[in-house]
Amino acid sequence: MVAPQEIALKLISAYLAINELGLSAQRTRDKFAAVAANDPLAASGTQSAEEFEKKFMGVDETTSAEIKKWLVKASSSNESTYDQLAKDVNDHLADKTYLVGDGLTAADITVSASDTKRAELNSFTRWFDLVQHSVSESTLNDVGFKIVSIDTSVKPARTQPSSTSAEAKPTKDENTDKAGKKEKAAKPKKEKPAKKQPAPKESVPIIPSMIDLRVGRIVGIERHPDADSLYVEQIDLGEEGGPRTVVSGLVNYIPIEEMKDRMVIAVCNLKPAKMRGIESRAMVLCASLTEPNATSASKVELVEPPAGSKPGDRAYFDGYNNDPEPLLNPKKKIWEAIQPGFITNERFEGGWTDAAGQFKPLLVNGTPCKCTSIVKGAMK
Repeated sequence: MVAPQEIALKLISAYLAINELGLSAQRTRDKFAAVAANDPLAASGTQSAEEFEKKFMGVDETTSAEIKKWLVKASSSNESTYDQLAKDVNDHLADKTYLVGDGLTAADITVSASDTKRAELNSFTRWFDLVQHSVSESTLNDVGFKIVSIDTSVKPARTQPSSTSAEAKPTKDENTDKAGKKEKAAKPKKEKPAKKQPAPKESVPIIPSMIDLRVGRIVGIERHPDADSLYVEQIDLGEEGGPRTVVSGLVNYIPIEEMKDRMVIAVCNLKPAKMRGIESRAMVLCASLTEPNATSASKVELVEPPAGSKPGDRAYFDGYNNDPEPLLNPKKKIWEAIQPGFITNERFEGGWTDAAGQFKPLLVNGTPCKCTSIVKGAMK
């Protein structure tokens, strides 16, 4: 069943706190109440209010109207309509990561579901788990919200279609027809056995070992001929087919001389994508820092494997050394679900934070991978 509006208010408070907008929980509550009633937000003339409008309530009139529609729908729901609201959200998210646009907005911070519903509403559950892990657990705790643990052992209920007997055709009077002749009773049709229904597919839990992370060496690099901010690299990943072509947006952060012959960690099972006409067949993993209210990273560093690593060595998160997916299906949003947990710690080690808040270091041959100086930076 959908959680009460209080969870929405707490999550909004957490989101605002993590972005250092300086709004109190009570002020957030007042703003949410105004939006839910479809009233215009009062302009306070402060940077915090402007940022709230811009990043959280929609960057233009169209997205803002869409966000308000979801907020009004969620806040006006009651026990009799909770299940339908959850189903509406699940259907809407079948091919989307967030409810509105390409990032987290107030529309996303409104609903959750029980484990029983989770089994039937996979898109809904994937989305909610992404939203609740978009801020740190400590920040959530500060505003009184606890991470909702999702029990992946709960499976959808199996239902068998009921079989109905075929009705016998109506017959003429058993004694006589119009000519006075006796009529034979119509024989009932034989029942057809009910077709066996295929067993429902079990949902596969999304875990970080699905990502194919490997050690690579940059053996060639040049500027992209048609994009000032892009490098085109040739990266040796220990494959028989030779180096892969990889396009990276690192020109504004790392000089080309520092990229040559560097050992890197590459994400190798993303779907190849053309970037300004050149197909990129992997992605270089980097740590980055973004200042509050900034639209781009202020600092980016390569995540490097430990000394002694060689091209083709597998990189994995501690405790998750299963075989990766051959190729990530973009429709399943596996990368989008896992990547928000990629982070660096106080020792500059790369890792992944699980749902319980445990940091799992990124290892090659049992030794952590590191960046140079970024603490608590996102990795992507």
